[in-house]
Amino acid sequence: MKEFRGIGVSSGLVIGQVYVLVKKDIETFSRKRISADPQAEFKRYSESRERVLAYLQTIVKNLEINGFEERAGIFEGHMEFVDDEDAIAEIEKVLGNGELSAEAAVSDYYKECSNEMAAMDDPYFQERASDFLDVREKLLLALQGDSLQPLAAYPEDAVICCRELVPSDTALLDRTKVKGFVTETGSSTSHIAILAKALGLPAVAGVDGLLASVETGQFVFMDGSSGSIVLEPNQVFMKQAGKTIRDAQDRRQHLLEKSCLPAVTPDGRRIRLFSNIGSLDEAKVALQLGSEGIGLFRTEFLYAEKPQPLAEQELIEVFGAVADIFEDKPVIVRTLDVGGDKPLPWLDIPAGDNPFLGYRGIRIYKEFIDLITCQLRALLRANAVESRDLRIMFPMVISQEEVEWLIELVHTIESSLTEEGLAYRHCLLGIMIETPAASLMADKLAPMVDFISIGSNDLTQYTLAVDRGDTAVHHLYNPLHPAVKRSIEHIIAEAGCYGTEVGLCGELGGTREGIEFLAFLDIDEISISGEYILEARDLIRNMSM
Repeated sequence: MKEFRGIGVSSGLVIGQVYVLVKKDIETFSRKRISADPQAEFKRYSESRERVLAYLQTIVKNLEINGFEERAGIFEGHMEFVDDEDAIAEIEKVLGNGELSAEAAVSDYYKECSNEMAAMDDPYFQERASDFLDVREKLLLALQGDSLQPLAAYPEDAVICCRELVPSDTALLDRTKVKGFVTETGSSTSHIAILAKALGLPAVAGVDGLLASVETGQFVFMDGSSGSIVLEPNQVFMKQAGKTIRDAQDRRQHLLEKSCLPAVTPDGRRIRLFSNIGSLDEAKVALQLGSEGIGLFRTEFLYAEKPQPLAEQELIEVFGAVADIFEDKPVIVRTLDVGGDKPLPWLDIPAGDNPFLGYRGIRIYKEFIDLITCQLRALLRANAVESRDLRIMFPMVISQEEVEWLIELVHTIESSLTEEGLAYRHCLLGIMIETPAASLMADKLAPMVDFISIGSNDLTQYTLAVDRGDTAVHHLYNPLHPAVKRSIEHIIAEAGCYGTEVGLCGELGGTREGIEFLAFLDIDEISISGEYILEARDLIRNMSM
């Protein structure tokens, strides 16, 4: 019996069989540099591009048929990367010099794109570098005439173990056979985390030395919450693990049966439980878990897989689809929150020396007015359907002047839609309070908006002057620090004076201690990530008063 420890990125307990995924070493033939015939190399590249596009189209159709429209969008983005005019022109130009093979030209171009994403400060966007590497890998395999699907055959109860997974590796897998994923690389924002959560499978990432220790066919126990991996567990461990898994399954089923019940404390305090999402797939899962609405729809995730901005009609369809899932329940959409710490490859924003305090959130809106106008138009138009309750939330607000400008911007857009004869309906407007400045000004900001959402993650790091991503000071990051608690209490009290709804989204709402603290305040809703909403509901209903 051998134990490993990684990062739990998707919760769940399973016992299964190891299946080691060994991928072909594409680096060997990507180093082929010399070309004798530029025209022949471009023809090979063009034919390979067509083959990859056909393969990606198969993935898209398969995912759409099986109800994974949002995941299908990832591969539609990959198709755009493959068929991008700038990419084709650049590779054709390089091949025309007669110095590189098609493999080398493709490898260099997409690796450079990946490196640009990896150099960004935000972990989520760093992980999107794998999308470019995925496209690169498929084109190189096609140039060599190899199979584009690495997971062609695997046993029942397979726990896929590999160095890393890119999106297309798992797009066609049979989820009835696969029990979980373990990778040597990755983090809580990596593709493996997103994929596993969408499929409802446990996953552990960042397991150093994994592949040197496992073999296909070995039994393995994994805990997707704690990140624990036990290889070839003994009989005593297996018996206990089996009982733990059964207990966890029974507990989850018990909580699911009560997911339709309201979260009401024993003394009658009603707290609505919402979900944090970044995609349509996550919205579907949230509803199954009994979510009463969406408290945070991170719209920047919609743009991360795309080589260019989404069109207005595309946004209308996405916002409308999520709102229709929740019918008349609130769907709070945070407007684009990107910048130096969360950049997009097609948006020219300098990182700055301290991106968390720099050019980000609403601070970029005046420069990129067309981008935010498109998003606001889409939200207003999507909300034209009477059964929908889409709400607009602006991030990184610090002053009354900013709120006044944002409200005026919405009114101007509504006037334009009226002049154009386009149907729309006003959305409730809110702000995130995630800075000490906004917290201290809560008495002035609350009467200006329909609702407030406390962004506890940023509020904590700004209040304590602690970068939550810096391991050297991470021990100082405490959402329940007395100063943070005072700030939250102040915000809720001031909002209550004006009848302004107030909620919270952030890690604080996903812990027992956080729920217990918030339940004693007059907070209207708590927005939670993942399955913890089941535990939160049970905790609130059975809380000791």
